[in-house]
Amino acid sequence: NIQADPLIGAAEVFLAQELGEVVALRAGRIDGGGSFGVTRHGADFINPSFGVSPTMAGVPTFPEPTWGGEVEATPLSALSVMAGAYAGEGWPYLIGQIGSQWAAEQRGEGSAAAGAWHNGEGTGAFAVVDQQVLGMPGERGLTGFAQLGLARPLDGGARAHLGGGFVLHGPLTARSDDAVGVGVSWVALPDSLVPTRKPPIPRRVPQFRPEGRRQATETSRRSAAGHASQGLSWVCWARPDAAPPANPTA
Repeated sequence: NIQADPLIGAAEVFLAQELGEVVALRAGRIDGGGSFGVTRHGADFINPSFGVSPTMAGVPTFPEPTWGGEVEATPLSALSVMAGAYAGEGWPYLIGQIGSQWAAEQRGEGSAAAGAWHNGEGTGAFAVVDQQVLGMPGERGLTGFAQLGLARPLDGGARAHLGGGFVLHGPLTARSDDAVGVGVSWVALPDSLVPTRKPPIPRRVPQFRPEGRRQATETSRRSAAGHASQGLSWVCWARPDAAPPANPTA
């Protein structure tokens, strides 16, 4: 989607409302790709596979966010539940996830989420994990992330996705806002998009008939006797599926 044609439009236009400290609502033109199945540290990479799993077919995101609504409930400080419904072509895009986050004093700051989606293009599930691996002074540190996506597409979309990597925030003390990382993403494409290797063309081994070999030998002898002065003669081999030539010395 980062290769979209130049355009001018509203990315997101929505109304948000909190119901106490537990429930939050959003309705309007929403980018669903920024709410579900997102890895916080994977978003540092440009490749869109680290932002939204390729298996989440039809999720409303740039450049075509759509109208819909989202609801998020946080019954516990470490637990959240989200659901969303967006307008689609003939069938709404339905998605939901449950997530958890933990503080740094326990086992390093991190979060995890898992969910599922369904629309007119198929059904799928996803899971993401973010974890602080090494803490450093300030906002610096080494973090890791992992992604999993599975789908049963109806129109030949991606069937599976695995991704992960590490990001070092603030590699230099004087450059605490910089980040450097490495990530790997694997996608199982449908059979229609996988290049197929053509089977090798069987090599046909010539099979010579005895009568063809005798005829060619006799012809070679006559040609050598009649054109000895030229110092050159040739042999004509008869194919098994062809009749012998009428004038082999022509």
